[in-house]
Amino acid sequence: MFSRQQYADAIDVYQKAIDRAPDNFEPYFGQCGAYLFAGRYPDAIKSCNRSIELEPTAYSYMNLGVAYWDLRQFPLAAQSFEHAVQLNPRYYTAVGHLARTYSRIPERRAEAAGLYQKAIQLADDELKINPRDPDVNVMVARYHAMLGNRTQAFSHLQIALNLRPKDFEYQVIAAVIHNQFGEVTAAFGYLERAIAGGYSLTEIDAERELDNLREDPRFRALIANQRGKEESHVTTKPTTPNNHD
Repeated sequence: MFSRQQYADAIDVYQKAIDRAPDNFEPYFGQCGAYLFAGRYPDAIKSCNRSIELEPTAYSYMNLGVAYWDLRQFPLAAQSFEHAVQLNPRYYTAVGHLARTYSRIPERRAEAAGLYQKAIQLADDELKINPRDPDVNVMVARYHAMLGNRTQAFSHLQIALNLRPKDFEYQVIAAVIHNQFGEVTAAFGYLERAIAGGYSLTEIDAERELDNLREDPRFRALIANQRGKEESHVTTKPTTPNNHD
C-alpha cells in the first residue's frame, strides 16, 4: 500500500500492527513514513517519537528530521539528523540531510558545504561496491548540484534516470538539480512527469530548493491541475464497513 501511494490505507494497516504489538518500534516507524507522505506531520512526529522511545534508530531520527524539515522547523530538523548521524556515522543520506538543513540555519550555513562533501565521500564508498545503485547515484547527483559541481551532478543523475526512468521521486530530484543550475524549463518538464505519475504533492511542497518556482504560473497550474484530478476522484458515496477489510 505504501509503495502504491495508498498512504491512508497504509496508515490504517500500521495502526493494526501497533494495536497487536504496541511495544514493537517498527510499525510506528513505518506509520511515521506514511504520515509524512500524507502530509500529516504532527502525527508523523508522534509516531516517530514513539518509535524512538521504544528503540532509538538512525532511521527513526531520520524520518523525524524530515517531518520537522517539512514543517520548516529547521533547528529541530537539524537536531534529529544529528542524532541519526551519531547513531550511524556512515549514513550518507542523514549527513546529506544535515547539510541541507544547516544551509537553512544562518549560524550553521558555513558548515553545509563540508557536510555535503562528507555525504559524497560516504556515498562514493557505496558506489565502489555497486556503481550502478540508482538510489545512491541520484543522491550523489543532488549533493554535487548543491555544491555547484555540474558535470558530476548530471553524470550521476543520468545513471539513476537510465536505471529507473519511471521513478517519480527521481523526476523531482532531477527538477531540483536542473533548477539549481538555472534550467527552469527542464525543471518544469521533470515536475510535470512526476505529478502526472501521481507523485505526492506534499513531498513536492517539501522541496525547499524549488521555492523560487512557486510563484511561477506554470508551477501553480501544475499543482492546481493535479489537485483538481484528485478531487474529481473523491467519491461522495458512503463507505460500507467492509470496504477496508
